[in-house]
Amino acid sequence: MRVANFEERLSALFTNTTKAHKEAFISTNGYDAEWPIWYANYIQDPVSEILDTPFLKSNLIYCLMNADFEYTSME
Repeated sequence: MRVANFEERLSALFTNTTKAHKEAFISTNGYDAEWPIWYANYIQDPVSEILDTPFLKSNLIYCLMNADFEYTSME
């Protein structure tokens, strides 16, 4: 698999996941204190397929929380 395709597929997955999450939590204007759990449930199978390796939900939750921490600490 070409790297660009890999990156494009992950980017599209996260874009679609963000939209789905906002729709699922429309009553709270997208707010979900436990969003990493929701995201991990939603992306586990697609991420495993794109990366061609199985991912545990707990690993995805950790990765999402760590990425969020790094992102928010740069602001």
